[in-house]
Amino acid sequence: MQLPIIETDIQIRFADLDPLGHVSNNSYSQYFEVARLDWFNAVGVERPMSVLANVNIDFLGEINLSDKIHVKTRCIKKGTKSLQLAHDIYANGVLVTKSTAVVVGFDPTTRKSCTLLEGWQASAEVEDSK
Repeated sequence: MQLPIIETDIQIRFADLDPLGHVSNNSYSQYFEVARLDWFNAVGVERPMSVLANVNIDFLGEINLSDKIHVKTRCIKKGTKSLQLAHDIYANGVLVTKSTAVVVGFDPTTRKSCTLLEGWQASAEVEDSK
């Protein structure tokens, strides 16, 4: 089974803007969170029991209120307890932000890492990162 590549349309809100009139860097994390939930839904996990262990963001260009944006999300690395997702934001068809996020399975009872997404790890193929 090939893991999906998901495109999530994002509606920019006026509150996302900074004093310079472009989307604040603080808003990007919220966009990635929405995209991650779409990705997990696509692999059949409605509410992933996980924590975010690492996020890296490269800002390549700005996003303005009038831009049409979407986040493209794919899995680039997977293990039993974690996976790494790549998020790319496109504004009007142009790549403006690249990000990676490491997501770790989390057991709320023991407060420790655990297997993430039981059942699909062995059979799912990671998308080529090209």
